[in-house]
Amino acid sequence: MLGLGLSPFGSPLDSSQQIRLYRTTVPGYGETMREEQKFWEVDLLELAKLWLADLSMFVRTAVMFIALSLPVVLSALVLWAIQWYRGV
Repeated sequence: MLGLGLSPFGSPLDSSQQIRLYRTTVPGYGETMREEQKFWEVDLLELAKLWLADLSMFVRTAVMFIALSLPVVLSALVLWAIQWYRGV
């Protein structure tokens, strides 16, 4: 600290206030966290819905990847076929 109560880096907060400032949690984060449920308390229908939603998102991602790669793959196949036809 300098003589005027300022830190060398110009922060108006002392070290204890800085620690408290950086350790604040996101509002509502602790409230939304639930304890892990027992296996026999899990709703299997909801679990199946979540799994299907995750599987659906994976399939959509795979289809989008394939669709976006088609121009590259098709042009490579055409060039390969031209090269094979000419015997180069």
